[in-house]
Amino acid sequence: MDRRFADRKWLAAVVRDGLGTDRRIDELTRLRGGTKKGVYRLGLDDRSTVVAYVWSPDENYWPERLRSAGDDPSGTAGRVDDPARDVFGDASGSELFEAADAVLVAAGVRTPEVRHYSPLAVDGLDERRLRLYQLAQHLSLVAGPLRLLDGDFPDRDFMRGIAAHHAERVLAFRP
Repeated sequence: MDRRFADRKWLAAVVRDGLGTDRRIDELTRLRGGTKKGVYRLGLDDRSTVVAYVWSPDENYWPERLRSAGDDPSGTAGRVDDPARDVFGDASGSELFEAADAVLVAAGVRTPEVRHYSPLAVDGLDERRLRLYQLAQHLSLVAGPLRLLDGDFPDRDFMRGIAAHHAERVLAFRP
């Protein structure tokens, strides 16, 4: 697939709209590791730095969203048009963040601390369930990078490293 990433001219318009007409981009670096969006570091003429996130199909390395065969009477995988039922869809909204954060924290994953937001408090979680969540997280972090490697994701060694690390964690898992 031929991808067209954001360039200096396009990002200059974003800087102009967001920061005013007196700011110019001196340096532009596309940062590694973005899989659903492009991440760019812009060095400006006043020596300040801005990070720009660009969501576009050209920046998204994930394949088309899938539906499980059990949800489809024909038994074929396909696109889900109902975002409420699409478990592989784009996540947005505080409810999804809260749920994901609670699972990650409970599984022992280090996450940024969110202060003054009481819905993220987690008490009394079942240890067996937490171990299952931890295993699911490791499996996901094997499967996701492998899906990206099926496509044209450029930082292939980075994704292989993530998949290998979490495959070791899965193989070492003891119920």
